[in-house]
Amino acid sequence: MNPTNVNLVAIVLAVIVNLILGAAWNSKQKSSDKTKIRENYLITTITAFVLAYSMALLIKTTNAYTFFGGLKVGLVTGVGVVGATTLADYVQTGKPIRLFLINSVHQILNVVIAGLIMVALP
Repeated sequence: MNPTNVNLVAIVLAVIVNLILGAAWNSKQKSSDKTKIRENYLITTITAFVLAYSMALLIKTTNAYTFFGGLKVGLVTGVGVVGATTLADYVQTGKPIRLFLINSVHQILNVVIAGLIMVALP
């Protein structure tokens, strides 16, 4: 498998959707520190790119080029990797489960949407 043979348009679209969803999801958080805001968006953009690129590789590796294939890879990755590891962290650190649900659902949605974008634009 050639790791450079992925659809960069789909990856960029998934990054943009990730950033928009994150901005909407976290719209209640206020920060007047412009440097902190720029830093957060830079880190979020980088991690969104890693997520989208990884999903593109997973979709390609599993040949899941249908809507349900993308949905399945997104859900398995989102719930099985993101959700499970995040839950373990929340339980071990004593963070509230409600906070886990708020934060993990956002991330799981990002993974599922990225999977669907990758199959829509193969």
